[in-house]
Amino acid sequence: MNKILGEVSHALGAGHMSQQHGAGQLQVQVVEARSLANKDTFSKSDPYVILSVQHKGGLSMFGSEYKTKTIDNNLNPVWNESFNMSCSDPSTDILRIKVKDSDPIKDDIIGTVDIPLSHLQGAKNEWFNLQPHNTGSVHLILTPSWGGSSGSFQQAGGAS
Repeated sequence: MNKILGEVSHALGAGHMSQQHGAGQLQVQVVEARSLANKDTFSKSDPYVILSVQHKGGLSMFGSEYKTKTIDNNLNPVWNESFNMSCSDPSTDILRIKVKDSDPIKDDIIGTVDIPLSHLQGAKNEWFNLQPHNTGSVHLILTPSWGGSSGSFQQAGGAS
């Protein structure tokens, strides 16, 4: 029996993640943003955040897009909103954060940040700089849960 498991482990490769599709959950708390670029002419931006899990290749998971409330006329908004998101493969999926300005005709993108889920080895409470440069930053608390534990991958062939 151990020989068969060893052959399977060897075939998978030492660095291969044993994460199975549909097994990952990510809790995202969008806390606040600061120093957002102003996209409005006569007032301040009305920011909100769009969150989505993107598969390798840039495809969004069906039903995986979430939106915070809009904070009117504010470049340092506080949301304190939490979302539970599913991911299919934390070793390749990314969390995409878009901060947008709500406008009557067309919403403007203030900035974005992509966070590879493979970089989450436990809960993170930190500020992420938006791109393009100098468009502000967003404070997120990320709590991953996949692979049978909170935020750590199970390595194939490793001890459990």
